[in-house]
Formats: sequence, structure tokens, C-alpha cells
Amino acid sequence: MKNKKMTYLLLVLVSIIWGIIFYRLVFVSSSEPVLSVNEHILPLKQTSNSVPDSFSIFANYRDPFLNKVVYAQVGNKIKVPPTATPVIKTEKVIIQLKWPTLTYGGIIKNQKSGKQFAMVNINGQENIMKVGDTVSGIQLLKVNMESIEVSFEKEKRVVSK
Repeated sequence: MKNKKMTYLLLVLVSIIWGIIFYRLVFVSSSEPVLSVNEHILPLKQTSNSVPDSFSIFANYRDPFLNKVVYAQVGNKIKVPPTATPVIKTEKVIIQLKWPTLTYGGIIKNQKSGKQFAMVNINGQENIMKVGDTVSGIQLLKVNMESIEVSFEKEKRVVSK
């Protein structure tokens, strides 16, 4: 029975508090004039005598990892020699080689010995070459089914069918 009395008492107390809140919201707030925000803002005064902050930081506090105070070390200043004149790089002149006209005709494979030969047309002249052969300054380096690799005066190219 005691718990029921306390519950009823708390119910009355809560309803009184909510009643006061509703009363203030409805009656008190509607009777006061609404003030605009712009009326209460004061203009900022600009001061021309602004002094910049002058301070310095002393970072001589304890190192949390070493557990000792670390002081800034003052060392000898290194003199930087005057800037050296920039080195002018000379670009290598690339001489464009005039390659002869090359066409790859196909591959010839000897069934018995397994050697591969390539049919190469150099400047309209048909040649049969094996790997390592040199004709008209063109050396055959590799032979594949679809392409060959040749070199001409230390420059390499791949010629496909």
C-alpha cells in the first residue's frame, strides 16, 4: 500500500511540473514582445593601435620517452659556398639511321635437323637467313612465327609479317 501512495504522489508532482511548463510556453512567451537580433548587435570598433604578439617558444621541456630534458644544441653554422655555375648538359645528337626496306615473308623449318630459316626481303631482294646471319648490314637475331628481330648498326627492330 505504501508504494501506491508514493506513486500517486509522484504522479501529482509530475503533472504540476508539466502544467507550469505549458503555462510558461503559452501565456508568458506570447505576451512579451519579440526582439529582433539586429537591434542587439553593437558595431565593432576598429583599433589602429594593434600591437603584434611577440613571443618565443622555449622547447626545453622533458622528453617523455627519454625521461630527461633535451636542450637545443647550438652548433657551428655551416657556411654555404656561393652557388656554382650550372653545368650545361650537352644533348647527344641522335643520328637517324636510314633503314633498308624490310619485309618478313615467313619461317622455314627443317623437320630433320630442327633448324629455322627466315625469308626476309631486304630492299626488294629475297634472302633466306638463319639466326646470326648478316646480309647488307642487317643481322638476324630472333625468329618467331609472326615476327623477326633484326639489328642494323647497333639498333634493333622487330619486323612482323
